[in-house]
Amino acid sequence: MDKLSLIRTTNLNLQYHLVQMIARWWLAILLSLHLILFCTLLAIALTPHTVRADDPDCSARLRTAAAVSFDDQKVGPDTLLYQSVYTEMNWAGDIIATCLDVRGDKTPCLCEDWSGLLEECSDPFTPGFPEIKWSADTLAWKIDTDLNKDPEDGWWRRRKIITYNDQAMKGVPFDYLSISDKQRKWLRHDPDLLAFIRGDRSLENIRFRKRSSYYGDFIHFTPLWYSSILLAGANDGMLHVFDEQSGHEYFSYVPNLLYSKWHPETSTTGSPSEKLALLGDTNYQENHQFYVDGPVAVTYLEDRATTILAGSLGRGGLGIYTLNLFGIRETDDIEAHAADIVMWEYPDPSRDGFQIIDGRFARVDPAVDESTDTYSETVTALSTDPYLGRVFGAPKIVKLPFPDEDGYRWCVVFGNGYHSLNQTPVLYVLDAYDGSLIRRVLTTKQEEADPSVSGSSCNPEFGCNGLSSPVLVDENEDGII
Repeated sequence: MDKLSLIRTTNLNLQYHLVQMIARWWLAILLSLHLILFCTLLAIALTPHTVRADDPDCSARLRTAAAVSFDDQKVGPDTLLYQSVYTEMNWAGDIIATCLDVRGDKTPCLCEDWSGLLEECSDPFTPGFPEIKWSADTLAWKIDTDLNKDPEDGWWRRRKIITYNDQAMKGVPFDYLSISDKQRKWLRHDPDLLAFIRGDRSLENIRFRKRSSYYGDFIHFTPLWYSSILLAGANDGMLHVFDEQSGHEYFSYVPNLLYSKWHPETSTTGSPSEKLALLGDTNYQENHQFYVDGPVAVTYLEDRATTILAGSLGRGGLGIYTLNLFGIRETDDIEAHAADIVMWEYPDPSRDGFQIIDGRFARVDPAVDESTDTYSETVTALSTDPYLGRVFGAPKIVKLPFPDEDGYRWCVVFGNGYHSLNQTPVLYVLDAYDGSLIRRVLTTKQEEADPSVSGSSCNPEFGCNGLSSPVLVDENEDGII
């Protein structure tokens, strides 16, 4: 073969391989598009379309699939798929449990009857959709429209809802007499507004906005299954805890961090403004807010038989909240045990210890060398911590080595998030049991964030910054990070 023929053959081989490579790329793109189309059609197919008396214009039917999760890591004949959905029309939301077969396809739900035989047990209130086992919104509607119930015994009165009293520093029922004076102020000293947030619909279109569902919109929160319960945060101000099989709502939690809001990313002056109260405003359609918008993590702490849930608020606010879910399914009166269930929130000015130095609030903590940190009265009114931003990742609940104790301590670890006052990336380490600050690790030089910069403390010379969710590694696999 002469040199010219060899060159031509080589060029033809290169062209052939190039065509093959382009074909593979196009095939990958087409397969990806088909997968996206399939997931979209699955989401649409799993959405029930029922007409209810309280939704005559069918606005609750115009839904968007937000996220899905499963009750097991392996798909089997008893697998349930949990789907959160929402609609921008009236900002309505729902959680739907759908039965799947071994192939992952939706299938009519089957349960054992009294004799042990299998029979269809799908939600009777979503006719035509035998694969739907329950819908949280439909269950609430059923209770609220039960003709046999006492007119004064609506769904919203039966619900178990708890919150964190920032004055008493403990969990309490979410009712007007149990919350603090400051919390009543943020709710405009209006018991009817609190009842509306609990789910009372008697004053809709009279004093408060009209809702087309019993739950708020679930947008960014992916439902989390843990030990027969389902956790879902919504933009109705609550984290909801459901029974995985029946859809019964065990209880809901309203973080104290959501009663008011402050915008460190836009201003270093001014005062906090109301947030939870906005849920009832007639212009809420145009003034939608995020509330329990961040993910949660759940871990069993064998030391004290505690199942700790630690959650962030995402776009909803600045801070972390924790609950003890141990034995929650066997607890008859959730509200009576609110103090045992609610563990702590961070930040908490009442707990974290502040004193006034030269007219400013300064944190005094011998365990942390932060003597130069000062906090303006504006910050203390809500956040007390200028390094804390909007945390979008789930906190990590881990053991860290502490030689002065049992060799370790359970801690909650998270990045400070984005849009903090100081615009500095910081790693937080909190005590898992009481929420006290153990360490706050600055991952960049403090001079890179200049608090004297007008408008926000972000220094344009260095750029704005924050720390996302950290990845923790147990190098020797002894259970201690």
